[in-house]
Amino acid sequence: MTLPDARLIDYSTGQAEADAAARAASVRLATPKRDKVWIAAGNCLIGDYADNDSMAAALIGYGRVVQFMGYVKTTWFGEIGWETLAQFSERVATASEAWYFAGQNLERKLACTPQDSVNYKGRMWDRDGTAFWGDPALDARLESGRAPQNARLTARRDGADIVLTLTALADMQAAEDKVEDVHVVHPFGIVLPRAVGTYACECPQGMSIVAGDDFALVTSWPDMKRGESISARLRVPGKNTVLALKGAGE
Repeated sequence: MTLPDARLIDYSTGQAEADAAARAASVRLATPKRDKVWIAAGNCLIGDYADNDSMAAALIGYGRVVQFMGYVKTTWFGEIGWETLAQFSERVATASEAWYFAGQNLERKLACTPQDSVNYKGRMWDRDGTAFWGDPALDARLESGRAPQNARLTARRDGADIVLTLTALADMQAAEDKVEDVHVVHPFGIVLPRAVGTYACECPQGMSIVAGDDFALVTSWPDMKRGESISARLRVPGKNTVLALKGAGE
């Protein structure tokens, strides 16, 4: 059977058009209009900076990517990558804060995860398989109108103590942090106004906080109506004795 000429594909013409499109695209890629942040949450090996021909080098060198998070090896778990993205896109953290909070949250869960579990192996793999490039002091974050922010976390100094306040910007359901959960509860993180050793935490019922020397993560919270606030007090102990405490009565 012979097909009529009208139904035949002219591959030479198609290839020429494809080549022209590729050349046009390369010009656009070579001259980006503005700086970018790239959070490659589940993109395996994009952070593998083996040599100057690596994708990471191209992103930083030609793509004007000023902050970049990526996996340096193939990933099968992905918790720290997706948590970094959630912190950036849902919690209005800067890109470097998002990476830091995600890493601290993973370390916290890793310390409480049974070593013979799948989650432990995945968290170890994630901890050692990601990297972040860029100036950590760069304030790169989503515009407030583009971030689906449902709560705001603030911190203020009160003498030697620090008072954390979580304010609901929309009705919020209670979230209970569980170590075995993956990609379920995204904590609210904040860099504290002063850095000290560790804290003793006075929390209302249903609220859990993890505090380090210069940051805090709210990992659980109760039902909250729009406009409602809850506060916790981080007391500075005489000695470095406490890293994280549950809410009062838990």
